[in-house]
Amino acid sequence: MKRSAFVAVFVTTNLAFVLLHIHKQSQIIKFSYEKQKIEAEKAQWCKQKQELTHQLHTIHDRTSVKQFAQNTLIKKLEPMKISQIKKIDEL
Repeated sequence: MKRSAFVAVFVTTNLAFVLLHIHKQSQIIKFSYEKQKIEAEKAQWCKQKQELTHQLHTIHDRTSVKQFAQNTLIKKLEPMKISQIKKIDEL
C-alpha cells in the first residue's frame, strides 16, 4: 500500500511540474509578444517625435519665417486708410 501511494504522489508531483513548466513557457511567449508590440509602438513614437522636432526646427528657421511672411502675410495686408489712424493725446 505504501508503495502505490508513493507512486501516486510521485506521478502527481511530476505531472504538476510538467503543467507548471508548460504554463511558464506560455507566459514567457505571451510576454515576449507584448514586449515586441511595445517596442514597435515605442519605435513609432520615436519616429513621430523626430518628425515633429524636424518640423519645429523648420518653423523656427529664419528663412522659412521670412518666406512665410512674404508669401502669405503681405498678400493679406491692405493699405491703411487715413480714417484708420487715430491720434493719441500725451498725458
